[in-house]
Amino acid sequence: MDPSHYLDLFVTEAREHLAAAHELAAGLDTAVAPEVSIRELFRHVHSLKGMAASMGYPTMSTLAHDGESLMERLRDGARTTPAVREVLQGMLACLDRMVAAAAHGAGAIDDPERAQLQARLRGERDTAEPAAGAVSAFDPGGHAAPARVAAPAASGCVRIALIVRRDAAFPAVRAAVVVGRLAKLGRIVRTEPPMAALRMGRFDGRLLVTLVGELSVRTLGTKIAAIEEVETFTLAPAEAPPEPVKASGPRPSLRVRADRLDALLEEALDLMTSLGRIHARLDRGPERDALEGATRTARRVYDRLVDVRLVPFEIAARRLERAADEVARRLGKSVRLDVAGRDVRLDRSVLDGITDPLLHMIRNAVDHGIEPEEERRRRKKPTEGRIGIGLERRSACLVVTVRDDGRGLDPRGIKQEAVERGLVSPAQAAKLSDAEALQLITLPGFSTSSALSEVSGRGVGMDIVRSGVESLGGRLRIDTRPGRGTRFEMTFPIGVSLVGAYLVSAGGETFAVPLSALERIATLDDQNTEWRDGARFLAEGEIATPVVRLDERLGLPCGTATAPMVLVYATPSGPRGLEVDAVLDRREIVVRPLPAPLESVNGYAGAACLPDGSIALLLDLPALWSGA
Repeated sequence: MDPSHYLDLFVTEAREHLAAAHELAAGLDTAVAPEVSIRELFRHVHSLKGMAASMGYPTMSTLAHDGESLMERLRDGARTTPAVREVLQGMLACLDRMVAAAAHGAGAIDDPERAQLQARLRGERDTAEPAAGAVSAFDPGGHAAPARVAAPAASGCVRIALIVRRDAAFPAVRAAVVVGRLAKLGRIVRTEPPMAALRMGRFDGRLLVTLVGELSVRTLGTKIAAIEEVETFTLAPAEAPPEPVKASGPRPSLRVRADRLDALLEEALDLMTSLGRIHARLDRGPERDALEGATRTARRVYDRLVDVRLVPFEIAARRLERAADEVARRLGKSVRLDVAGRDVRLDRSVLDGITDPLLHMIRNAVDHGIEPEEERRRRKKPTEGRIGIGLERRSACLVVTVRDDGRGLDPRGIKQEAVERGLVSPAQAAKLSDAEALQLITLPGFSTSSALSEVSGRGVGMDIVRSGVESLGGRLRIDTRPGRGTRFEMTFPIGVSLVGAYLVSAGGETFAVPLSALERIATLDDQNTEWRDGARFLAEGEIATPVVRLDERLGLPCGTATAPMVLVYATPSGPRGLEVDAVLDRREIVVRPLPAPLESVNGYAGAACLPDGSIALLLDLPALWSGA
């Protein structure tokens, strides 16, 4: 078997297990960890260990194994100290990095912190202390036994770890007798091993019973000590498991390759385009009514296929927050990461594609952007640095922004650094505008770090960002305010999608404008037109909206409409207007991204095939205005 054939499946499943494990580990903030959380955390790490071993990643497997050993102690009631929580979270972060290395095709999978983490995991396992509040247990002879009894949880649920006497005949039968007697002390909600295994004689002498009851801890301990088949026992508080819910039926799941789903989406969209063409050629009648029903069915199929591929950005947001915390801790900085748009649902391939660039940008922002606390005090800034991530859909594009309130970028200093590193010549640097100079930080080998650290300084961070953005057909824009912070904006085509749009005409051509981009549509006439310094404005009350003509902007012949229309849309600097000859129709169109090299043309977000076979370009209004 060649494990490389299963690499994509391994990476996908490993990341799912790690995402769930991080969530559970973050909740281990009590002295005695909730039983359900530890059990689920153990299950995810155990699954990852087995997967890593099957793929031939021994270092990953042994690290997970040492984590399991510590979690076994927690499962038996050991205290979850801050050191325990920290080393478990460090182990999960290390596994994250090792899975990322596997995803990028690294040969031998290892991590610089792996050996140290394994030593810490073993140390915490060997020195794990009993939970607070433990009192002596009892053995059948009335003497203190090597066991402990902790105060039960508020729910009255306790976990009892017992060892059946080794000299007892038929130990499995004896264990069943013990379970029967415990059932008289409360409600048994779980036994390990289960009763079915005991009936078949499979028993190694150790028995775990989860019991819910109303007896006091001392009364319960006394009664268990009186069971002659019990050699020793331990009581620890536990979380009462939820009441079982009857499933309405089996909910099987399966994994499907993304390219197969993509092919189905393409077929569904081609079908809708073909139905639209037929619809335009049919007169009203039974045939057209039947066709409309088929179109609605095709739309439902498309919507469900899209829903299968979409996942919330929240999945990546948690990973980014952990990365920011980890880097800030290493550098001794106080940083807060704010994420807007957690509920935005993205295609899984897009989410996977943008996560790595975002991770590099977060690390760079913490290392290069956010100043040390002393420097922030001198600049009269809050000592806690702020980094923000935002997501929004704009036309048929996804716009992702990363901003920080750090020291910002110095275009002149960037030019000088690029010249010193031999990335550009002095003559080339002199011709660059400030906006062009900011793009120099994405060149391979460029770094503003004066010293190499474990976080940065190798000159590969922003190069990876640019490569990742461009591989998805996206664009990267950088804005900065020295001393105030930096803002990165990445725009990605969402891919083939269904977009609600207005069809408009200008200069004899037809264009599409996404409905989501518009605030309103107005008619332009002599009464609501103002001219200021040669610029045209749409005047509505006290509001004057600057207007540009679409035909002039695109170099098309001037239109002759007597009552042109203005498409009004919002921008960060206020409303803007785009004059067109006419608004022709409102409909849903199938938008496809522009192929190379057309995707680099400013002002367009894609193209759609109309029912008559003609092509309408989808306008990117903010980009169109900024290029005016």
